Amino acid sequence: PMGSLDLVLGRERPTLTRRHVNILPSGPLVLRIRCPLSGGSLRPVFLADYLDDIFDIVPGVASRHYVVLSGTFKMLTLAGLFDVSPMAPVPRPERCGGGQRALFPHERDQLYELICERVTRTRYFRLLFLTILGTGIRPGEAFPLWWSDVCGLDDITVEKAVLRVGATAVKPMSGGPVFRQNKRKHGKEGAAYYITLPRWLTAELREYKRLCAPESEDTPVFLSRLKRMVEPMGADQNLMRARVGSAVDWVTWGNLRDTVATHVVGRTGDRQRASAQLGHSEGASVAASHYIDQAGYVHVVVDNSEVLEELAPSKVGAKLEFGGSVNPSE
Repeated sequence: PMGSLDLVLGRERPTLTRRHVNILPSGPLVLRIRCPLSGGSLRPVFLADYLDDIFDIVPGVASRHYVVLSGTFKMLTLAGLFDVSPMAPVPRPERCGGGQRALFPHERDQLYELICERVTRTRYFRLLFLTILGTGIRPGEAFPLWWSDVCGLDDITVEKAVLRVGATAVKPMSGGPVFRQNKRKHGKEGAAYYITLPRWLTAELREYKRLCAPESEDTPVFLSRLKRMVEPMGADQNLMRARVGSAVDWVTWGNLRDTVATHVVGRTGDRQRASAQLGHSEGASVAASHYIDQAGYVHVVVDNSEVLEELAPSKVGAKLEFGGSVNPSE
């Protein structure tokens, strides 16, 4: 009808509604955005407001919607429906929220305590948060981690485990559960890189593995309640549940990555060390030690572990918040 525009994009998901969004619950996943028109044209301000609304609810979904909308309006513009894409001036939603800002120690403590208090049924989430905070890896690189990627946990004499970061969580465009792609989306040709974990994170993962008792080393470290690899949307919703209405309501996964980079640069004065920690190829040759895997191959390992010891929330190690269950995926 005149005065509105329906866009049908992607797949449906459970309702995330704010004022502009109606997401249908079942069948082929469809996103329908009802857009008010002004003077017969779609205004960029509407799309920016729409993405801001979604970002407030689930930041990861807002990022994906930005990509889909940009591609869709580019196609419509090339087809002659628009002279200029209305998405052209719209900023990426990652620039909203916390922006590029590191967490102060008291904010890390507060967020950790909120997670322990509010996210009690999703047992993987506390360890997912600590893993990203203690390494700086991307969430999409954390979700598909297998136990075989964490080297040294079974040997109690190893104080600092080595983490192999070499996979990406991928959501099929046609639907279905997220799956592990055995290469990174970022970095040179998707190559894996290795990082040394701080002692506190090694201890947390070692105890978590003991409680999980995985049948195979190729079991995901972070399992959902359906015993599948964690879905990005589910992790985003849990982060929102932990932080909503608090002084750290602005925190996104990217802020944990910013925290690691800022801390490494601040303690070492070397930006390349932070770059190496985050998996950027330009920093891969610095802050390095070596690790020999079970096949006898030698790998360069980024080692900022002593610096990362200081990122542990103050209550880490006091107790594990598993509610007495030996199945952390429940």
